[in-house]
Amino acid sequence: MARRWRLFSNHGLVLAYILRHPDATLRQMAFASGLTERAIYQIVADLERAGVVVKQRQGRRNVYAVDRGRLLAHDLLPDLSLGDFLDDLLSSRPAAPEAAPTEEAGKELPTGEAAARDLADEGEGRPPEGPPAPAGQSSP
Repeated sequence: MARRWRLFSNHGLVLAYILRHPDATLRQMAFASGLTERAIYQIVADLERAGVVVKQRQGRRNVYAVDRGRLLAHDLLPDLSLGDFLDDLLSSRPAAPEAAPTEEAGKELPTGEAAARDLADEGEGRPPEGPPAPAGQSSP
């Protein structure tokens, strides 16, 4: 059986939760993540030690702030920013295959109403009309 992995670790999930809910309690983080409060406490402490999360006291509660500049801080990749990482991640999608040339290659593509008519004529761009026919019967 293949080993299961995820792009986001528990630390990443907690960090994402803090980004969206900076005034959340450890109990709320635990409930939202499905982890124990003790695990959340350890993860938040790890994130604080790494300098990624800063805890501030407001009254009787803690409020967390994320240092976005340190999100990807790593000894092996000191110059990699989160923006660069996301750009690399998103640009790694394979390019769409180029369409094969056709005999109509030099022909101008229709626009506006002409394009809408062409799509309607081909049956593209609109859902089938009516409910699907029961198995074994053709639709009217």
